[in-house]
Amino acid sequence: MLQLIRKRLRAIFLLSLLAVWGVAYFSGNAVFAMPLFARRLGVPCSTCHTSPPRLNETGYQFRAAGYRWVSNVGKSGEKKPFNFFDYNGVRLQGRLDAIHTNQGSAETQTNTFNLFALELYPFTGAWGKYLSSNLKTTIFRKKPSDTESHLRFDGNVKLTLGSKKRFYEIRAGLPFAMEGFGASDAAITNTRPYLQDNAANFNQTTIFTPSKVHQAGGTLGYYQGRTSIQALIRSGMRFTDVQKINDPFMNSLSPFIDRGADFQLNVNRILHHNGGGVSLYYFHGSMALPILSPTGAIQTGRFFQNDFERIAFYASYPVAKRLTLLGGVQRGRDDIVTGGRFTSLGAYTEAAVPLINDLTQAGVRFDWFDQARNKNRNEIYGVTSYMNLWVRDQFRFVAEYQLKERRQAPLPNRKDNAFQLRLIYIK
Repeated sequence: MLQLIRKRLRAIFLLSLLAVWGVAYFSGNAVFAMPLFARRLGVPCSTCHTSPPRLNETGYQFRAAGYRWVSNVGKSGEKKPFNFFDYNGVRLQGRLDAIHTNQGSAETQTNTFNLFALELYPFTGAWGKYLSSNLKTTIFRKKPSDTESHLRFDGNVKLTLGSKKRFYEIRAGLPFAMEGFGASDAAITNTRPYLQDNAANFNQTTIFTPSKVHQAGGTLGYYQGRTSIQALIRSGMRFTDVQKINDPFMNSLSPFIDRGADFQLNVNRILHHNGGGVSLYYFHGSMALPILSPTGAIQTGRFFQNDFERIAFYASYPVAKRLTLLGGVQRGRDDIVTGGRFTSLGAYTEAAVPLINDLTQAGVRFDWFDQARNKNRNEIYGVTSYMNLWVRDQFRFVAEYQLKERRQAPLPNRKDNAFQLRLIYIK
């Protein structure tokens, strides 16, 4: 026990040291946006962000309008001469993990550091009067010991029609999993809320998580003032033994044909410029899942069809000049391999405060996710403290300390004390 307390104190000390170092050395420096947009538009990051990658109202409207100012929707493109580096960017991530795990009488400690990902943003931005693109290529390693890199593609090509008062979007490609505002926007932590990052599980995982949807498809969107509606038609989920999530570039192992396309709906209403808003998220999908043996092994050639739903509500608001509250709740419905249905339920709440400069924020998040409501001891609890530190114009440090408990009957509860630091260079 004494050893565990010492390890927790060391993790907290690292966070504190990082904060003090940032205050002492970087507090007087300006911080800028994702460089390719900053280079093109000549604006500071605070024009579009509260704490990147989380957007304020200006940034949300800029993204919605196809990476052009809303006032330019339906008008001719920019007169500025084309510069290759105004439309191309790169991001490099290194990651340090220190995890202490207790499960019953077993106790383990792991410490790792590796190059987490190299991300390329090729030809991203507005093209003329109507077109825009938002593309991302991620080169990453499945394991730190891998010598062969793995590729993942995201993004889409978009057509924007209308005027600044109201406009429409038509997109095709591989849309990002979630494009919300405030609490439903991209997380500024290393880990997302549990309800977004964990699958429902009655007697085996259902694979699907809202933050990791990777499906080709199209989007129809409508924007008017502070309200937006997006309807996404996706190609359908397929199980792969390699990633355990959908990937359209890999062959399906399932003998089942998915029952049509999946459907996703996003509704956002902005209430305050600095990240205040409410969002509704709905997903309906179908996925063929392998049937597992009592030991958890995949039974060759045996699958069942899971028709599932997720509905979530998010809300956030800057209740004071230096305090923003965020939260969300999600309910899901899935099939059981032996027949019948089960429900999952999750919620989180978060508080964030600005520190050091106009883009750095620190906060704490409380999570709860019940993977199956009609099964006892099947929940995940956690508290996460973090700092999203921006320095100079190209460096981001995200330090996070998490206490997490997983109840997984009939096994003993699992408790993780995890410290993660990501070092991010973006150009």
